[in-house]
Amino acid sequence: MRKIIVILAVFFVVIVGVSGIKVLISKDKNRVSSELEKQPHVEVQIPLKKDMNRILVLPGDVVADQEVIIYGHVSGYLDRLEVDRGSWVKEGQVLAQIQIPELMKELEAQKAALALAPLEIKKAKADWTWKKAQYERARELIKKSPNLISQDQVDELKGKYAMARAELKVTKGRYPVLNLLLPTDV
Repeated sequence: MRKIIVILAVFFVVIVGVSGIKVLISKDKNRVSSELEKQPHVEVQIPLKKDMNRILVLPGDVVADQEVIIYGHVSGYLDRLEVDRGSWVKEGQVLAQIQIPELMKELEAQKAALALAPLEIKKAKADWTWKKAQYERARELIKKSPNLISQDQVDELKGKYAMARAELKVTKGRYPVLNLLLPTDV
């Protein structure tokens, strides 16, 4: 009989213990479920990659940060305007072309002088050659026959020869200068 009472007592303790654990578990579940109800409901979605266009229209005025006054180095007539007012420009960009009739006439005159320079050099060289030949003939003639030509005539031919040589040097010296006066992009 003692065995039965011990078994019943153990059975009673086990039932009370299980009931107590059940009560604790149900209280814990109620507490967790009440906390879950208090939290906001959130849906989770997978993000997608898309272009985002946002247009914002605001009233206002645009004022230039920097204002530049543009002027030509020479005066002339505006031939062509390459950019519009308010356009973006870069450093070194051509904005306008100015036509200068006076400079164009001077350029044409320099081109003509450049074209004539080789002819002037040939003429000066021919004149120098002729005057040199006259002087050498006169010098030989005075050595052979001093009475046939006067010393004044020989000296005059010598002077003309020296002047022709100087003129040839001047003409040759002027030719490269004419080359430098012309712009390279014409």
